Amino acid sequence: MGAGVIDSVVALSNTLSDSDRLELVRRLLGGVAASGEGVVASYPTGYILYAEGEDATYECSSWLLAPGTNLANRPFLAFIYLVGLAYIFLGIAIISDIFMAAIEVMRAVRERERELHRDA
Repeated sequence: MGAGVIDSVVALSNTLSDSDRLELVRRLLGGVAASGEGVVASYPTGYILYAEGEDATYECSSWLLAPGTNLANRPFLAFIYLVGLAYIFLGIAIISDIFMAAIEVMRAVRERERELHRDA
């Protein structure tokens, strides 16, 4: 599908009602699945198009987003993202605590050297 076709479909879909827009998506995905280029999996919260065939060389290998993440409900995703954010902040806090302890040791050694030089 060319960029012009996609732009015209998007412009058309903006003028449709929600039910008509859903029917348009169903027909487009059904057409892709019928052409042998992919398989459409239908879920209550959306669709996933699995690419197949010789031209299906692109594979999303994201370690951040699992396939079908957009089909999960929003409160669950918000909870998972908040837990991940807290985990990252906890890791940063632990690393900075270790780093600051190392800086304090270096400062104490330097202070000790200054005291030795003053006494000499």
